[in-house]
Amino acid sequence: EPLTFTNESDRYRAMAAGRDMGGKELLSNEIGASFTYGSCYGYPYDDLLATMNKNMAAGVNQNMLHGYSYAFSPEAQWPGYHAFGTGTSGPWSSRMPSWVNINNITGYLARTQYVLQQGVQKTDIAIYRQEYNASIWQKGVTRFYYDDGELAGAGYSYQFFSRGLFELDSAKVSGGVLNEAGPGYKAMIIDNAANKQSDNIDAIPSDVAQSLVEYAQDGLPLVFIGNMPSRSLYGEDSDQVVLDAMAQLKEMHNVVCVDSYDAVPVALASLGVTPDAAFSAPAEGVETVHRSDANADYYYFYND
Repeated sequence: EPLTFTNESDRYRAMAAGRDMGGKELLSNEIGASFTYGSCYGYPYDDLLATMNKNMAAGVNQNMLHGYSYAFSPEAQWPGYHAFGTGTSGPWSSRMPSWVNINNITGYLARTQYVLQQGVQKTDIAIYRQEYNASIWQKGVTRFYYDDGELAGAGYSYQFFSRGLFELDSAKVSGGVLNEAGPGYKAMIIDNAANKQSDNIDAIPSDVAQSLVEYAQDGLPLVFIGNMPSRSLYGEDSDQVVLDAMAQLKEMHNVVCVDSYDAVPVALASLGVTPDAAFSAPAEGVETVHRSDANADYYYFYND
């Protein structure tokens, strides 16, 4: 929910990858909880919709309004019972003076979410992320990928690929893409940039290193930012396994190392990896979602 995830899209992208790799349909979001606006009845609909739109651009396809309270309680006086007190937003019910507008709001949401629940979400890039925590409390980190929007600005959609996803039956490369029937990632980024705010991926689990070799051998392009990992993440693993895997990867034509984030879009293009929603020129603040079923392709565009 935005109360702890804020509006940082990367947090939702970490969850959406689990949904899509696991073959599930929904990424649900508890929307509308906020202390920012100071009281009940104080959350403007335009701000609420702006939050929903941004979250949906990161893969959310079911928004659940927070704070609907029972209308009556023995002790409650007008305007009724507030389960969360009057210091938080809500209660999203007919007691709100602005409730006369709710059919317009929910109608828009129903149509948009209907489209975003069709078929499967197709995502251009998987970014390997070693840490699991997606909440706001993680070391004060508010962004998982630090390129200032350049990847999205070049038209690429992306999600975060955790270690556990490698273990799924769906985590196989065929036709040069990862999980062809699911998200169909066209490339994977392994981020070890020196200016990164969270932990660098200087160390990596040996099983992940071996999976990367298998993926590259099966045709999946890989882009390393910064240095390749040089040791194992765990004491019981072998550093040599990681070093051997990296040595193999260095010799492959579909593996590229770049020094910085701004070089990634060019590297992807050099590997023949193009976005599903390609822009004729870089588009700042635009994010895309592509869903596909047997009959159609659906695109959702969010302009910040």
